[in-house]
Amino acid sequence: MTARVPRQISRRLLPSVTRLLSSLRSWYRQRAVVPIQPSPPPSAPFQSTGFRRFDELLEGGLPAGRAVEFLAPSGGGKTTLVLRLAATLQRQGRRVALLAADGTLTPAYAKAQGLDLDRVLWIDPALGERALAVAQRILTEGAAELLVLDAPDALALPRYAFRALGRTLADSQALCLITRPRGLFTPAPLFCKALRLYLHPKAVEASNGRRALRPLK
Repeated sequence: MTARVPRQISRRLLPSVTRLLSSLRSWYRQRAVVPIQPSPPPSAPFQSTGFRRFDELLEGGLPAGRAVEFLAPSGGGKTTLVLRLAATLQRQGRRVALLAADGTLTPAYAKAQGLDLDRVLWIDPALGERALAVAQRILTEGAAELLVLDAPDALALPRYAFRALGRTLADSQALCLITRPRGLFTPAPLFCKALRLYLHPKAVEASNGRRALRPLK
């Protein structure tokens, strides 16, 4: 590119103007092309369960920032499954908080399913609605990234009592695993947009609103 020098610039000033234009062009070239800095990879929207076929059923894993409800009849193995999933996620580095609302889950049984009890925050179900506030604060402060609610219906709280905890899940991108009984009727979900897993004797069926995923065989 040839610089056009106005006629009123004297021949005496021409070398200085030429050097200035050369400096400006050099400065522009250095800043016109900026090397692309590698951006950190986005956080995964799903968390692997550690079980390949289970991840295939869920099309990627358990959704972060959401609640996942496991529904099955009494003795259907929902608590055992949730504890084993929690133990797998704990070995992946996730901090776990646990609220056993009906009081039937013992530390010995949780340990037998693989949980490291020294790294589990146990929430006293006797606190009732305050137990949810404790769980919400634990997630807000980052003390836990996985919350297990075993039989939360035993707290006998209305559904709106869980709304604040649901918002905290979305904000913190934590995961909540819930066990609920399934009898003659299916209870309404405790959280908005919860992923529901129906446990059958020989299959697991997952649904998310209108989206149904294939059974696990």
